[in-house]
Amino acid sequence: MDKADKILGEALQKIGRICAEDCHAFCCRKGFLALTKEQEAMMRSRLDANEQESLVRTSQGVSLNLGKTNCPFLSENKCTIHEDPRRPSACAKFPVFREGNTIMLSGRCLAVQTGFFYPYISLLKSSGYRVLTGDRIYESDFYNIPLNGSTHANEPENR
Repeated sequence: MDKADKILGEALQKIGRICAEDCHAFCCRKGFLALTKEQEAMMRSRLDANEQESLVRTSQGVSLNLGKTNCPFLSENKCTIHEDPRRPSACAKFPVFREGNTIMLSGRCLAVQTGFFYPYISLLKSSGYRVLTGDRIYESDFYNIPLNGSTHANEPENR
């Protein structure tokens, strides 16, 4: 575990109240989560027949569809599979994603939007890490991350 992992781990430990009380776990209510075969098996073993309809087969495997209903593992704005190491990696990492020395924060997260991460961003930047913040509207915050020195994933292109 390096310095960034420690800083980000501390930040993620502290956003639980914001997720449950202020945001109402919005990230668990919208989108699709691509699943590994192990994650799919774990979910199928825990879901009843009606809930299994949220598992959708795609050309690339199986995804959990959060668009029709909330995540079936969300109860009172808390994740009931949070402690399971087989839960989807996007769930485990949200709203922070990391690729080497680049830290990406999802702009869709209320904690990011309200500046909760500011002290952590300052620590990361002073330690030499690059921090990007995604757009709060678009689903694809980091599909095409500019890793060429820009400061924001949503920097406008010259049009």
